[in-house]
Amino acid sequence: MNKLAFTIIFLLLSCIVVSQEYYSKIVPFNEGAPAISGIYKTNSLYYLPVIYLELNTTHSTLMVLDEEYSTRKSIGIKNFAFAPNDLTFLKDEIFFYGKDRALAKGLKYGKLQEDSIILYNMLHSKEYDFPSAIINDGKNIFCSYSHRNLDDTDRRYAIKKLDTAGNELWSRNLTEEFRRSFTWDMILSVDNNILISSGVALNDFSGVVGLIEKIDTAGNTIWTYQSEDYFDGSATTARIIELPNNQIVQLYKVDKRGDDEYIQNNWYPEPWRMAWINDDGERLFHLTSQPSSDIIPRYSDLVLGKGDYFFGIGYLEDYSDNTYTAMGLVTKFDLEGKALWSKKYFLPEYNLEDHAFNFTDLIDEGEKLTISAQITSFTGRDLWIFNLDSEGNCVEDLCTEITVISRPSKIIKIDSYQWQLAPTMVEDYLTISGDGTLQAFTYFISDYNGKKFMEGKVNNINEEAIGTSTLTTGHYLLTIQLGDGTSSSRKFFKY
Repeated sequence: MNKLAFTIIFLLLSCIVVSQEYYSKIVPFNEGAPAISGIYKTNSLYYLPVIYLELNTTHSTLMVLDEEYSTRKSIGIKNFAFAPNDLTFLKDEIFFYGKDRALAKGLKYGKLQEDSIILYNMLHSKEYDFPSAIINDGKNIFCSYSHRNLDDTDRRYAIKKLDTAGNELWSRNLTEEFRRSFTWDMILSVDNNILISSGVALNDFSGVVGLIEKIDTAGNTIWTYQSEDYFDGSATTARIIELPNNQIVQLYKVDKRGDDEYIQNNWYPEPWRMAWINDDGERLFHLTSQPSSDIIPRYSDLVLGKGDYFFGIGYLEDYSDNTYTAMGLVTKFDLEGKALWSKKYFLPEYNLEDHAFNFTDLIDEGEKLTISAQITSFTGRDLWIFNLDSEGNCVEDLCTEITVISRPSKIIKIDSYQWQLAPTMVEDYLTISGDGTLQAFTYFISDYNGKKFMEGKVNNINEEAIGTSTLTTGHYLLTIQLGDGTSSSRKFFKY
């Protein structure tokens, strides 16, 4: 069957309905490796952007479902791939964003009108530009993307402001002070500014760290936050949300391969981390998972709830008992990162030995949660849209859930004390000084992977000197820690 017919006719299995409120629908595919980027809802309709392959070319379609998951329409877009964050809703119009996969291969955004689409070509976009997100401020459209040169020696992320008729208002390259940058997420802040989450490669080739930049709608930087820890690789995604208390959370994976604690306990060395930042761009604390090496949570996104909580979604890999399974994962967190519940999910009619479940998005609708998911096997991939109740429970036979019992994640609180480390380029001695409010503490010196080289105790911060002559040339962190677990770190370079 011609895959493009998929844009008009879907082979949809029947919906399962429980008490006229909870639904489940499978969209089966035998080829084309379809991927569903997320799920959106407006005016009682669900919108699901789907990407698939045909004859080695990428196409997209926008599925529109009613509240009972009956297909209202499906609109195909040839030679087009949706961005990871691909839809935004402005004044009853639906705008979408992605990559042209035809000859031009630039960036495009467009809008939905009835059963047709209008596409706009973005100015100055090229084959090596990759889209990440589209948002609006109630008046105009903002699109973020990464661009690079042909030999991939330079990469930056950028943002464009456009009006609703496709005209570019301004364009700006960001993070030019770094060797490379990769944009992953963009959201509108509560105060109507723009938050962009990315990974940046440091100029000294030491690694990739997380970055959040807040800009106003004229493109001016308000503040920039840079993480102190390394990503586990340049392809690590960095997602963000803004909580009801105006704190910002950034989600990413870190590299713990050289961490003694992780080695000794046989914990998985690429755990996820969530970092909390206040609305002035200052770090507050971070929460790092400590998963066993055979049961690994893989969070791909964070989603705001309707109250003082948020969700982490993705999948849970299980290598125990000499088998491998991957089930959909949802964890509900409070605003401080405490897990209120965590559950994994699958459909009994899909053999877990041959099928992997991955949750791509979630909508909190109050009394129920709506989930979009992918079910992958060696022969193809099916799409799954279904409901859970507000506490993450499967309703009757819509799915099967299992409560995940995991080790509590390690929360490192960042102190509010003022202290300094000098010099930042050191040969033989480091000096710690402070404002007098910080008294006794312990300290240790480590590399960026967490491997410790020195440690000690200080009874008075008054101009404490630490010898560094035994350290080899390289980048280090000096971390101070109080008795209550509060800690803070500063970077320095030993030459």
